[in-house]
Amino acid sequence: MEVEFIEIDGCIRKNKIPIKNLAEYINIIKYVYNISDTGELWFRGSAKSKYKLVPGMYRDGVLSDLAYDSYEYETLSEFQRKAIGLYPNMRNLNKWNWYQTMQHYGLPTRLLDWTESSLISLYFSLRMLSEIEEPCVWVIDFYDLNQDSKGRYLDLYSNIDDKLFKSYLDLNTSPKYPIGIIPELLDGRMIAQRSCFTIHGKAINGLEEFYKKSKDFLYQIVIDDSCAGHIIEELRTSGIKETTLYPDLEGLAREIKWDWFIGEHENLLDID
Repeated sequence: MEVEFIEIDGCIRKNKIPIKNLAEYINIIKYVYNISDTGELWFRGSAKSKYKLVPGMYRDGVLSDLAYDSYEYETLSEFQRKAIGLYPNMRNLNKWNWYQTMQHYGLPTRLLDWTESSLISLYFSLRMLSEIEEPCVWVIDFYDLNQDSKGRYLDLYSNIDDKLFKSYLDLNTSPKYPIGIIPELLDGRMIAQRSCFTIHGKAINGLEEFYKKSKDFLYQIVIDDSCAGHIIEELRTSGIKETTLYPDLEGLAREIKWDWFIGEHENLLDID
């Protein structure tokens, strides 16, 4: 299959024909790898292509006029205070570790989740079948992002306590545009999902603004809605399923629910 992209808003390349099966998706991923400057690609699945690449803290009025100071400080402090009682081994985490853990367990932060796995991101884009509306997988070259943002290629590991990380933890001193961060994988879910993050600064729509400025491209791989169930089954037969991404009892229960209720009770497949 020949790969064709259309350009949107000067910074997004979107496939002209939505993919209908796993083979077409892999073909597009291979194409993007081949044209990437560095081959250091990250992926993010989304149930709806209209969703912006915006962290939870910048959505739905969580913040007003970027007045984040008390919100972010107080939620982080409260999370730390109560989580230590549940997980005493977390006592020695640094501030970055806590911030990433908050994100991973659902609190709004300025982090946006990505994965190193193209198949995991595809699964995430499709797993809530009743919510999909032109589902898609976003693709960025995080090396290019960091190089253009900071003037040099950077592997940014979040266990390094340096001035750059400290600046992003305070929106008053934060740079305008996001950077890509390679986190410490603090629990089984993060390991299974091959988690990585972008952290966003003062620009609410920072990724799109940045890519327009830098003349690089975001890639948006769109999936045909009518083929979502079929592609999920292809992923499952390829070993990508709930327990792959959630190696715990919750993931096991969801996987069994999928196995037993598919088809006749499809409404139950909205597994959250």
